[in-house]
Amino acid sequence: MDASLQSKINDLISNGYQVEIGKYISMAWANFKKAPGQYIGFLVVFFAIMVGLSIVPMGTLLSPLFTIGFAIVANKIQRGEQVEFGRFFDGFKSNPGHLLLVGLISGLIIMAVMIPGLIVGGVSMFALIGDLESGMAPDLSAVNIGALTAMGFLVMIPVIYLGVAWSWAYYFVAFKGLDFWPAMEASRKIITKQWFSFFGFGLVLGLIAIAGILCFGVGLFVAIPLISIASFIAFEQIIGLNDEHEIDLIDHLIDDEI
Repeated sequence: MDASLQSKINDLISNGYQVEIGKYISMAWANFKKAPGQYIGFLVVFFAIMVGLSIVPMGTLLSPLFTIGFAIVANKIQRGEQVEFGRFFDGFKSNPGHLLLVGLISGLIIMAVMIPGLIVGGVSMFALIGDLESGMAPDLSAVNIGALTAMGFLVMIPVIYLGVAWSWAYYFVAFKGLDFWPAMEASRKIITKQWFSFFGFGLVLGLIAIAGILCFGVGLFVAIPLISIASFIAFEQIIGLNDEHEIDLIDHLIDDEI
C-alpha cells in the first residue's frame, strides 16, 4: 500500500471525519445531470448483461466489473473530463481479479455469518411442520415468536455491519490499486469509525430507491445511477482522489504496456 494512502487511512481512523449525506446526494445529482443519457443507457445495458449472465453458472459474479463503471465515469465527470460511453466498462481494466475477489470473498463470509440464523430458522420450521403433521397446535405464543425474532435480529447484526463496512472495498481496488483483502480491511476500518452515519446514509439511499419504484418503476433509471454516484462521491470526498498518487486507470495501463 502506498505510504501516503496508509497515512491517510491512519489519520481518518485516529482523528475521525464528517459524513455529509446531503452534500453527497446534491453532488451526485449535479454529476448525473451532466450525462443523464449515458448513465441511463449504461444501466439498460447492465440490466441486459445481468439477464444474460444469469443463465450462465456463476455468471453474476462478474457484476462488480460492470457496477464499478458508474464510479469510474462519475470520477471523470467530477474532474471535468469528457466521458466516452466505453469508460463504463473500464472495470475490466482496473484490477479486475481483485474486484471479483472482493465480491466473492465478502459474499462467502456474509453467507457463513448467516448460517446460525439459517439453522435456527430451519429447526423452527421443521418443528412447526412436525406439530402440524401430528395434529398438535403449533406453539405460536408471544414468548416463542419473540424469542425467534430476537435470535434472527441478533444473527443479522453482523451481516448488516459487514455489508455497510465493506461498501468501499471496490473503490479501494479500482481507484487506489489495493488487493482485495487490504481493500476490504481499509473500507471496514474507516467506515466503522462512523458506521452509524453510513448506515443512515444507506437508509437515505434506500428511500431514493423506493421513490424510484413508486414512480411506476421508471424512476429507478434515475435512482440507481444516483445511488451509485452518491456512494462513490462519499468515498471521493473523504478519501480524496485528486492528489499526485491518484491512479488514472487508462494512463496507468498504458504506462505499464510501454
